[in-house]
Amino acid sequence: MKNLKRDNFTVDEIIDLINDRLCIDEVGNEPHILKEYNDAVRSVADMFYDFQRPVEEMGAMAYDIDTKLLVHVGHIPDEMKIPMVRNNKK
Repeated sequence: MKNLKRDNFTVDEIIDLINDRLCIDEVGNEPHILKEYNDAVRSVADMFYDFQRPVEEMGAMAYDIDTKLLVHVGHIPDEMKIPMVRNNKK
């Protein structure tokens, strides 16, 4: 039981572990029945890729320890910003 690891993973190691969960056949095809499963696995891997993006890039993410939410920390171009309007019904 040597070379076992249970904590202190790097982001790259986590991405590799997640991507290893993809269900692909021996010739590299994705079985149709597993497409939704593989899409979910890819979404989780993408989340960890976004943790590694430089803050200057759109899509850079971080984990807010206080709120336990993922937050965007990367640059958002002005043309992609959507003004938020509150509906103040009384």
